[in-house]
Amino acid sequence: MTRKPPPTSSASGAFTTGRRGFLLGGAAAAAAAVVLPSTPALAVTSLRAAVLEYRDPWTNATGLAELLRKAGVTVVDLDPAKSATEQGVELIAFGTFTNNAPTYGAYITTHADSIRAFVEAGGVVLDMAQSDQYHSTVSYLPAPLGATRNDTDYDTIHPVALDHPLVSHLRVSDGKVFTGRSTQIRVSWESLLDWRRMRVLLACTATGRPPALLEGAHGRGRFLLTSLTIDKCYNATGAPIQPAGAVADSEMFFTALASYVQTVIAGTAPEVVPTLQPIAGPLVGDTGTEHSRILFRPGDDLLDRSLWVCAFTPEHGESGTVQASVSAANDSTVLFDLQGLRPQTAYTYSITPAGEPIPGLDISGSFVTAAPENKPAKLVMGLGSCVWTESNHIWDRIRAEGCEAFVMLGDTPYIDSTNLVTARSKQRGFLQVPQVNAVTRSMPIWATWDDHDFGGNDVHGELAGKRNNRTAFVDYRANATFGHDLAGMPLTVRTEAGEGIYTSFRRGPIEFFVLDPRWFSRTEQSWADSAKTTAIGRVQWEWLQQKLLASTATFKCLATGMIWDDKQNGESDDWGTYAHERDMILDFVKENRIGGVFLLGGDIHVSRALDYGHRVGYDEFWQFIVSPMHSSVIPSLNVPHPSLVHSAVEPHVFVRLEVDTTVKPETLTATWINRDGARIFEVSTDSERLSPQDAWVAFEGAVEVVPGEATIVTTAFTNNSAKRMHSIAVDLRVPAGWRVEATSPAEFDELAHGELVRTTWAVTAPADAAAGSAELSVTGTYKPRRSEGTVSAAGAVNVLPAGVIPRSRLSIAGVSSEEAPGDAAVRAIDGNPATFWHTRWSSQVPAYPHWITLDLGSEHSVEGLGHLPRQVGTNGRMKGYEIYLSNDNATWGSAVAAGAFPDGTAQTNVPFAATRARYVKLVGLSSQQGGVWGGAAELTVFGRR
Repeated sequence: MTRKPPPTSSASGAFTTGRRGFLLGGAAAAAAAVVLPSTPALAVTSLRAAVLEYRDPWTNATGLAELLRKAGVTVVDLDPAKSATEQGVELIAFGTFTNNAPTYGAYITTHADSIRAFVEAGGVVLDMAQSDQYHSTVSYLPAPLGATRNDTDYDTIHPVALDHPLVSHLRVSDGKVFTGRSTQIRVSWESLLDWRRMRVLLACTATGRPPALLEGAHGRGRFLLTSLTIDKCYNATGAPIQPAGAVADSEMFFTALASYVQTVIAGTAPEVVPTLQPIAGPLVGDTGTEHSRILFRPGDDLLDRSLWVCAFTPEHGESGTVQASVSAANDSTVLFDLQGLRPQTAYTYSITPAGEPIPGLDISGSFVTAAPENKPAKLVMGLGSCVWTESNHIWDRIRAEGCEAFVMLGDTPYIDSTNLVTARSKQRGFLQVPQVNAVTRSMPIWATWDDHDFGGNDVHGELAGKRNNRTAFVDYRANATFGHDLAGMPLTVRTEAGEGIYTSFRRGPIEFFVLDPRWFSRTEQSWADSAKTTAIGRVQWEWLQQKLLASTATFKCLATGMIWDDKQNGESDDWGTYAHERDMILDFVKENRIGGVFLLGGDIHVSRALDYGHRVGYDEFWQFIVSPMHSSVIPSLNVPHPSLVHSAVEPHVFVRLEVDTTVKPETLTATWINRDGARIFEVSTDSERLSPQDAWVAFEGAVEVVPGEATIVTTAFTNNSAKRMHSIAVDLRVPAGWRVEATSPAEFDELAHGELVRTTWAVTAPADAAAGSAELSVTGTYKPRRSEGTVSAAGAVNVLPAGVIPRSRLSIAGVSSEEAPGDAAVRAIDGNPATFWHTRWSSQVPAYPHWITLDLGSEHSVEGLGHLPRQVGTNGRMKGYEIYLSNDNATWGSAVAAGAFPDGTAQTNVPFAATRARYVKLVGLSSQQGGVWGGAAELTVFGRR
């Protein structure tokens, strides 16, 4: 909270309004009285206190002197003309917001030495909540003590030092103290930010930070600094402005304070063991078979210890140590490089400063080194993206699922700024979250970024200030490499002069290639298409090619923060935007017959698994999308896709990746798990299905069969080997009672590498064949050398009900408008309910009426039209309609049907009198939602030749 100096009239107690101005209604806003549990009486003998308090214009309240009097303390006004040691008291107390009065600042400045001497001789100084814009650094504290205040306000106070006499007598409700107070006075108005060599007794959050009450020892006395406003209990007439229970809580605290001061005077007060400032980390980083990197940042109170020692111990064997210094250039972090480790071995480690030990300091953890690359092994890893800096038991679940390593896929954490101080602070704060820290200290972590930790939503490489975020990233991550240097060489040191953050690592049977499509995007012409901009840049592309060709890992993951498809929203940070480079990468995998590759992405707050089939020459080719680890999902990004196998709009989810190369074929299983342990979906594959295949056979296109009529089915055979093939024969098998005849060649003498041949077949189902799906199978035989190979594939045709005209006969004869290519008119007859025709929406949006005309290929007896509306989303769903028929696509006559489609996703079949026609026109007259758009997911024409 920012406060301006009060007007002079407020010194007399008159009410004024500050920046957060509000009216206090006395006790009218107070909650019901709270019945306190019985508490042992605290012994208090004669005690004197000098008090300086101030009726500020924000609370219009005081209470410090009165509360001390109720605690049995003799209270006198602080004499500004006298030093602290001349006040003749044992306690000096400054009330809340007293620093807004000139007397406070003048006194602590003029008498700072005396205040220190007063405490050193055994006195106690209590300083309540103060405005941060005046004396934000508590200047009278003696070295090495220190504390600062800031502007953040809190409404909760949590006990930290439960055994301390100032805390142990407080009433606790649901883990909090000082509850049930008037909401018009924040219980921690302003807050304490940092401290040095002081103990945290109370805090504003359950994490223990920021502190709400600090205790510091100096000589025989004590300093007490707090952000509490619990002295603000009474208005100018002396009437309470807090509920009775809140006043009782305040009285209990000051009674405990009086007793505590007595113990300080007697020398029996508890020893002050300083609470250390939060440490960022440790984070175990890149870890191989014989090495590991460990990073941490000391708290601000330990930055005078410049040299640190990491001791590491294997399960069996001798320990080792390595030293490293605080790196001022990397936000005072420390990075250890451990060498000479043993493969597939569990290690523990501890980190201490060189020289004198620090009581209470515990920086320790564990990790397991990777299995040898040529040795069969089992591995469990975690993968995840999009997580906030907060307590979240998904981190506990990751450990509970047996993960021995984790890959952060970006937005881990959210930064959304290019300010270096902000970026470093957020990276630091993320590693200080206890549940995050429990993971980062106990397993290797590799990381990349996505848009929010790169700088902001949907940002690209032209972002001004991006180097600050890269600096903060390399400060707080311990990858093996961080992009490249100005000469294009991989960068292993943490310097701000690097380009990008891409890296790779091998973990036993799997190798990850963690790409960076943020830093380089839009910064140069694409290496794949000079007419377009790049995503990853030429240097990273050359690096990726070398790495992929050199990899001997069974499985290989191409990982990025963004997804490998088009998100299909208004943003452009996806591989759909850079399809020219994505396709070149996948073509490289295919042409070089690199096995075991799969794709990994995050970002979209939806989890998905897509199988692109033969795209790179395998039987299967997967993309795994895992997002989010936090609670915010985006259902609209769970868009249809022909390759989509699984999807879930699920919060708090990560992927458990299990690899087993002790079996044949080697297996890879990805399981999407939420933080409560529920299995969302799973994909299992193996090294054979992720290997380049010598040949394929496949069915092309969706086929609809009219019973009793010959229908053309097309099959394809592809030579995917690196050699020529010969003696190729293709055979199609159909259900019993069906007829099949090849209408083009089914045998071929030879095929070159990459060559594809098609065979067409006339397939006839019996006139009484049941409607629905019918299974076909195609087999291809070939001779790569002296041996013979066989491949096969299953397919299905859709046997149409009587009176349905096959979609294979339909084409688009005209349309009023379309949003091509994604939502083109042809989508209305593609047989896929997940796609749809949509009228133009990106520019020059037309109004109703909208129309679409179907060509049946020849004249038919037409007797109805089926209309399936868009299945996801509501834009484009039509309501009022008319249907017209024509033989020449010019003369239409009167509508054969008209009406209104019901709202919803169900198909509506509109019958009308049988009429000979070749063209069918659907005219939309209005929308279901009142918008201007029209469209349809599928149109079905009823009739016969």
